[in-house]
Amino acid sequence: MELSKYTTTEEELEALNKKTIQEINDAIGDIQHPILLILQSHLYLENLLERYIIAELPNGENLIKTGNLTFYQIVKVSYSFGVIDEQIIDSLLKLNSLRNDLSHEFRHQIENERIEILGRTLGKVYSEIKQETEGCLICEIHKIMNHIIGRVASYTYVAENLKKKNL
Repeated sequence: MELSKYTTTEEELEALNKKTIQEINDAIGDIQHPILLILQSHLYLENLLERYIIAELPNGENLIKTGNLTFYQIVKVSYSFGVIDEQIIDSLLKLNSLRNDLSHEFRHQIENERIEILGRTLGKVYSEIKQETEGCLICEIHKIMNHIIGRVASYTYVAENLKKKNL
């Protein structure tokens, strides 16, 4: 994340980190059903990305409120600012594909292969997640979602809370 365009202190960053962790825990921390976890994570990520656009784009609120954007379009607009890295964008698009399958097919089951496709977008982080979770699917999904959400939340909170430098 490009912090150079923001004025900040270590204390401000620490407070944002604590806020991020607390909000993620509130949003998805207790969910133990894989499908519900994916759906709730998707909703939360959509909210974070909308907030990011509003914080970064002059009149961004108008775009979000009246643009009737799909999740895919929200991800692409967010990426266009040049701050969110391609790895997270790829993760968001893979998550969207999975969410669409879950939402449009009644009684859809989550296959380990689909979680692996999503997880592999995280590269080395996913290898560590696989080792830590030792085959526990819900644990794996939680860690993948925590990572993706944590990254998107950090972009959002910085944009919302830190003062931009006059460049």
